Amino acid sequence: LVAGFVADALGWRMVFMLVGLPGVLFAILLRFTLKEPRRGRWDTVAAAAYKPGLRETMTVLRQRPSFWLIALGCGMMAFGSYGIGNFLPSFLIRNHNMSLSEVGVALAAIAGLGGMVGTFLGGYLADKLGVKDKRWYLWLPMYGALLAFFPLLYILWSDSTVVILVMLGFTTVLNSLYLGPAIAMCHTIVPPSMRAITSAMMFFVLNMIGMGMGPLFTGLGSDLLEPVYGNNSLRYSMIITAIIASSSILLLYLASRKLLADLATQNRTH
Repeated sequence: LVAGFVADALGWRMVFMLVGLPGVLFAILLRFTLKEPRRGRWDTVAAAAYKPGLRETMTVLRQRPSFWLIALGCGMMAFGSYGIGNFLPSFLIRNHNMSLSEVGVALAAIAGLGGMVGTFLGGYLADKLGVKDKRWYLWLPMYGALLAFFPLLYILWSDSTVVILVMLGFTTVLNSLYLGPAIAMCHTIVPPSMRAITSAMMFFVLNMIGMGMGPLFTGLGSDLLEPVYGNNSLRYSMIITAIIASSSILLLYLASRKLLADLATQNRTH
């Protein structure tokens, strides 16, 4: 949001100069005000002493089918988020005649606030609902993606700028529910000492599919459709991306079918 106003008043060069400053100041503040919790505080002595490597962790993950389904589901969520999100500014400028500064302010507010609310609600609601059934950690993001699917298609199809910006805030919240609960379950189905490598593996899959393939697919699709659909080529390419990304719903559902068995395996072996 700040970047949009600064760009409008002073230009994008000033934005690039200032964009990293809040992060640096916040890191300094954390360094002197936040106490690092003791590692392994809640672990048993045996668990704290156990230090598995990559090979051992991968051996365990191969025995946890829910992990791979969660990782693929999150990857497809990111495929849609990156594939559509990276091209939303071009879409709004090309198809809705918004200026660069208007797009910057609108998307910064929507993505920032919507992502923050969705991420918080994902963790909060999953913890509340998951007390009775751990599968809610996967059902919640699954239902979020399902509820967001048709409004997202409407956003990409509609010509009403005001309506799509409002609905974009709604879909952003729903599509941001997944990350916290997904990471929590990936951590729960492995021993505490394997959580770091498990997280790294999950984010590797997520980013290879999401960041690596999402924008590439949408951009390439727009280029290929341009001779036939002209200025609407990007619109149709983003719609195709959204449809493909909806496979995350099925993947998270399948992961929920495997989750309880993997949790039981983890409890028996550790």
